Order: sequence, then structure tokens, then C-alpha cells
Amino acid sequence: MFASLRQGNVPKYISYNSALQPFYGNLSHVLSPSPNRPVTLGLELLYLLSEGQLTLFHTTLESLSVSDMSDAFVKLAVDL
Repeated sequence: MFASLRQGNVPKYISYNSALQPFYGNLSHVLSPSPNRPVTLGLELLYLLSEGQLTLFHTTLESLSVSDMSDAFVKLAVDL
């Protein structure tokens, strides 16, 4: 996912990000938390803002926990 962003390939980033979401959400009780989760979440929020998808941005924010909202990567997108 990070490599696709470095290459400027947004469609590939969207594809990779969509593939990751089930691991962060549905399998969170089975898998240990990923240290990359705040980064990927912040990138997703920034992407939604940059594309003008404000409804999805706010829906994503409403689904976050308090600890997710206090992360620096997420705060950056929220502050924007």
C-alpha cells in the first residue's frame, strides 16, 4: 500500500486499503493490533478529504474509538 502511494498510483492504493480493512475491523479480536493502523487510517481520512467525500469521511470518524481519535495521524486529518 505504501509503495503504491510513493509511486502516485491512487487506484492501487484504494485497492490495497480496501483489502486491509477486514483485517482491522472484522478480525481485530483474532489478530494483534497493527502498529501501521494509525498511519493507514490517517491516510484513508486524508484521501477522503482530498476527494471531497465528506460523508464517508464523517462516517469513518464516527466508527473510530477514542484511542483512534487521539492518534497524531488521525488528528492531522481531523484538524484539516
